[in-house]
Amino acid sequence: MKKIILLFFLLFPFLINAESCDYSKLEEYNALASNINYDVKYNQNTKMFDIYFYNVYQKIYFSYNSRIYHDNNNEIVIKNINEGEYINIKVYAPVENCNSFVRTINIVTQYYNPYYNDQRCDDYKNILSICKTEFLTYKPTNELLNSAINNYNNSYEEKREEKEVETKEITLLTSIKEFAMNWGIQLILGLLTSILTIIFFKNKFRKIKHGI
Repeated sequence: MKKIILLFFLLFPFLINAESCDYSKLEEYNALASNINYDVKYNQNTKMFDIYFYNVYQKIYFSYNSRIYHDNNNEIVIKNINEGEYINIKVYAPVENCNSFVRTINIVTQYYNPYYNDQRCDDYKNILSICKTEFLTYKPTNELLNSAINNYNNSYEEKREEKEVETKEITLLTSIKEFAMNWGIQLILGLLTSILTIIFFKNKFRKIKHGI
């Protein structure tokens, strides 16, 4: 029985695929995958996004949404991506006998802003985000635009009124300060003179009353 087991272990390497992973080649593909970059472009015709990946070298391929994408002249294009969608793309290297996964690329598409050139935005181009940029991280709506403009105008009016009140308070305090500086000494001297006069005549009257 022992001889049979020993014979099995001696023959086992020949019964299986003896090929091993080429880790140096896999490391090379890891470096190549790290150089992949991309552009996200909005397609006005489809109203969706297309993502163009560049520097996709030596038959590196992608897996996304149960589909495999191969490079074409060192480029891969994934089309018709919805607005506000989270994209998780797996990058693989064509290396046999290895775990060929080398990278993940995560992308979140934005929302196209149709109000970017709206006439209502003319006075708010440098103020409201919904009027500043062509693409946003949130979905713009007509109600959201009107609400943003109204909120800003109301806030601006409140700040303007607060500033007017503050200006009036500063003006009043300044006037009081100037009045005190100009007339403060005269008032104090007049008040002291009045007090001393009252005290003098009060004592005088008291002496006359008692025949002193």
